[in-house]
Amino acid sequence: MLRTFAGSRRGAPSVASERPCMSGLGKGLAGILGDALAYDRAPEVSQLLRVSGVRRHPEMRRLVSELALGSMAEGFGAQSAVLVSRDGDGRLSSVAARLAPNWNLLDPVSFETVGRLYQALVEEPGPNTSGNSCRLSSEQFTLEGASILVCRSSSGSVVTATAIVRREAFSDNEEATIGRIVRSVAIALRGETDARLLQRLTVELATPLVSSQDDQSVAHVTLTHDGSSPVREGLAEDPDPVSAVAIAAARACSDSLAVTFVGQIRFQDGPSAHVVTVVVLRDRNGPLFGLSITDPTSQTGPAEAVLNAAGVTGSL
Repeated sequence: MLRTFAGSRRGAPSVASERPCMSGLGKGLAGILGDALAYDRAPEVSQLLRVSGVRRHPEMRRLVSELALGSMAEGFGAQSAVLVSRDGDGRLSSVAARLAPNWNLLDPVSFETVGRLYQALVEEPGPNTSGNSCRLSSEQFTLEGASILVCRSSSGSVVTATAIVRREAFSDNEEATIGRIVRSVAIALRGETDARLLQRLTVELATPLVSSQDDQSVAHVTLTHDGSSPVREGLAEDPDPVSAVAIAAARACSDSLAVTFVGQIRFQDGPSAHVVTVVVLRDRNGPLFGLSITDPTSQTGPAEAVLNAAGVTGSL
């Protein structure tokens, strides 16, 4: 049985010496990170602690954030690492943190890290110098023997920022790799696939008529010619049709991309049901994260998630 699906879519300065004037967003960030000053809990904190209070697929947002944070904290020897996103309404939509045992916001390094991270979340977007729709900026500074790298990326109305603290300075290659991870997370948390890619995407999924333990799903993913990029094709077999589509899509994007994780969850958003797909890819420069939101009847979700992740490389 052969089923063909076209792409689907659903509708600064240092702050160590002077405490910044924090809005609800800033209070929420400080509260989540264990602010030693007795702030009242901001609404954003309650939203993050209560799954029902976080808008749109909180489990998958949390999964993407934790996976990305883990790759940065473990891959770059971080003492502390924080990854946070702000949605279009100016609210914290996802926070993940791995903090050193001695983390205390009264400590100059911790205080400066949170201040810079807060500034990254609220700063006005600058010129788009990345060559695509996802803006990226970063800064590195040292304080009391620690090196702190802060990266910020915006994709649509979603702003994602990370702060990583360690003893050694970050090299240019490390900074670029971390920036690429943050860009892929920003695109993933936006949860939308580029309409131009959707127009080029076709997924064919062949499944056996009779089920057996050894049955394999065969996926064929095609990205048609767009005037500047050639036709791209990928073919894959896997017992799990979701994995088959993801692997085929990765092969269509690049021979160097490997799928290391793919997962789906169905969730109810009011009267409508949707499927969220999360993928983790890896190439020679490290991991990439992708997320897509599709209708339950669509089989393109794994391919869309792969395209969202691979698009960070600028090769599509």
